Amino acid sequence: IYYKHQTNGGNMQQRRIRVGSLVKWNKGGEDYGDLGVVTLFERRSFEPDVYEVAWADGQLVTYSEEELANQYVKVVIF
Repeated sequence: IYYKHQTNGGNMQQRRIRVGSLVKWNKGGEDYGDLGVVTLFERRSFEPDVYEVAWADGQLVTYSEEELANQYVKVVIF
């Protein structure tokens, strides 16, 4: 389970992701409708954490926690 705390105007936000989470691509505030499943999550000590998403179109893509923090990838079902 992944918890990402981010300050947004003084408020703390919690982001959660884990293997098996259903996610959608949401870059630029537009919902593109692409769905995927998180197949790997790797917590790293000195680098940003990474996770892999198997997208509905067959692509397997690795992302860093930055895409999650920027809401390019949004968790639909934790």
